[in-house]
Amino acid sequence: LKLKDNESVTMAINCEPAGIVISTSFGRLLFVTLRDSTGRLKVQLKQQLVKSQTGFLFHSFNSSKEIVSSKVGAIVGRGERLLHVVTKGGDFKTFHLSLGINCFKRVDINLFEQVLDSLQGLYPFAHGSLQVLDSHPLFPDTSSAHVILSSIANDKETYYILSTVILDEKTNSFTIFSTYR
Repeated sequence: LKLKDNESVTMAINCEPAGIVISTSFGRLLFVTLRDSTGRLKVQLKQQLVKSQTGFLFHSFNSSKEIVSSKVGAIVGRGERLLHVVTKGGDFKTFHLSLGINCFKRVDINLFEQVLDSLQGLYPFAHGSLQVLDSHPLFPDTSSAHVILSSIANDKETYYILSTVILDEKTNSFTIFSTYR
């Protein structure tokens, strides 16, 4: 695995039977297979799912693109599995990982504005302090419902928010089902 100068591995997720997914400090998401489509041992970088989030000329990293959550989803076929990824800025992606075919995105949405809108009435300070911290699928055999953990802060306190979102893969959209502080 070739990393760039000052780049490090921040997370490694076991996505068997498909392989392993590695996220880096530069925001890259790499899919590594451990065997070929016939089952023989063969470790290789199969695909870069998310490119580096640092600029070519300016080496600054946009912290909203930092991957804060990578969770495995359902096994959807032989050598295939879903992976759910969320960034600090609320980008939510579901990838279809596969040993035999190219991986692809099944869902690519941004949760941030709608979560912020759901909080704005009760917590006006949410604007400017909202951070997405984690996510988790509610049911292991389906990818439609997820719990999103986020935080908002004012001068005195930090509040943690749990939002349940229902994804619609066909329309590449979502609905906030509930929000709790």
